[in-house]
Amino acid sequence: MTERFERQVLFFGEEGQARIRASRVGIVGLGGLGSHVAQQVIYLGVGHLTVIDPDPVEATNLNRLVGATAEDARSARLKVDVVERMALSVDPLIEVIKIPNSVTSDAAVNALQTVDHIVGCLDHDGPRLLLTVLSSTYDKPYLDLATDISVDDAWFGGRVIFASGGEGCLVCFNELDQRDIRLWMSNEAELAEEDRIYGQSRVGPSPSVVALNGVVASAGAMELIAAMTTMRPINRHLEYHPDGKMVIDGSPPNADCYYCKTLRTSRDGDALQRMRRNIPPGR
Repeated sequence: MTERFERQVLFFGEEGQARIRASRVGIVGLGGLGSHVAQQVIYLGVGHLTVIDPDPVEATNLNRLVGATAEDARSARLKVDVVERMALSVDPLIEVIKIPNSVTSDAAVNALQTVDHIVGCLDHDGPRLLLTVLSSTYDKPYLDLATDISVDDAWFGGRVIFASGGEGCLVCFNELDQRDIRLWMSNEAELAEEDRIYGQSRVGPSPSVVALNGVVASAGAMELIAAMTTMRPINRHLEYHPDGKMVIDGSPPNADCYYCKTLRTSRDGDALQRMRRNIPPGR
């Protein structure tokens, strides 16, 4: 190993560092969480990084988007380009595959089939379900990260879910909101009807703070390290609480989960395609 990784090799060993270098990581969503994760896997020495996000940098991203500059916001530089620049400035030998498209696109779905680990850093539960279906279909470990801030309740926190080997996923840990999924998969006419019946269905941006993102992203990155190096078993469900504690949630997953058991065993690619056909254009 090169001098760059001397301090890591003291921890992971030569074999562990070699496993990291050989790993292919795909990150979906390059906002406050995803950019933190990208920075960490770059510094760790991952050799192959696929990044998926259709969005450009905006001025409102500059309180949390790791690697972004004011000039990036002025020029509306794509977030995937920001991550590539960060990656190559640290490691000129890293392979970066950029997908400036939605996770629902053919390019994104096809690219994720080639990685060893999928990391989801998304704002909605609809695409989280899509990644759950994809990861189960192709038996890919799926690390999902989320943070939440409730101003009304003065509450904040986050969570890490690592679904792998058919032993727990977002669905069987009850971490997906079915209404959020339904709205994400609704077309404009259906959303208008939802608004007419129930009131405004679409909410504005939510609070986001770089330090909270960093805590949860780092916790997730440690689980990713554990998976890549096999230095210890992964923690499948972590919760970060407002009192500053990171808690391992030992609640058992659903033993009869369709995604963990049936879909993962059958490798039914039609399930993924059926879901994708029901997603409105532009999602």
